[in-house]
Amino acid sequence: MRVHGKVDLNQREIVAILRQYPGAVIHSLASVGGGTPDLLLGYQGETTLIEVKGRGGKLNDLQRAWHAEWTGTPVAVVRSQEDVVILMASLARPRPDRLASTKTKKKGRD
Repeated sequence: MRVHGKVDLNQREIVAILRQYPGAVIHSLASVGGGTPDLLLGYQGETTLIEVKGRGGKLNDLQRAWHAEWTGTPVAVVRSQEDVVILMASLARPRPDRLASTKTKKKGRD
């Protein structure tokens, strides 16, 4: 059984695009293997796991099992620059739960 995961050919391109977003912090998890997603992204208070695939790439059995077991935020699967733009736009949108906690803090309540 392979211990380390392989890196998709477009991963460098995806990482380069992600790094263009101010404040984005990206770490590779590819060496973990075992179906673990390829990238860990921190952006605007959100932590996102990213699986990088080629245009026609599909999750393998280990990846499907890992995703099924994961109880955190769903893993984002990105295949292209367009997918990255969509992902980052979704992370940049105001979320009602953030606004509610901000309003509470402003009023002096915990």
